[in-house]
Amino acid sequence: MHNSAERGEQLQAGLKRLQEQFPVIGDVRGLGLMQAIEFTTPEGEADATTAAAVQQGAVAEELLLLPCGPLGNVIRIVPALTVSAEEVDLALERLERTLAKVVTPAYAN
Repeated sequence: MHNSAERGEQLQAGLKRLQEQFPVIGDVRGLGLMQAIEFTTPEGEADATTAAAVQQGAVAEELLLLPCGPLGNVIRIVPALTVSAEEVDLALERLERTLAKVVTPAYAN
């Protein structure tokens, strides 16, 4: 349980840093190691197209993400409870690379 709480905090902090870098991430939320990122358009509407592109792009980075949400614009990140700090960092690096490839210039800061 202790590892799950610490790694969850690490994961959420990393996702929030990515949110600052990529405004297409409208929200980061979760509890422990069950985290989610919500994708929105510049107007703040649900962006299922980008969510699907990120989920599919992450596969090329060997990162498995789960699409969810009634509008299809949310991706869940649910690593194993035994995940290490290094593995969380690696996942965040892979997600960052995926976002850099997928996110259109319209979202750039």
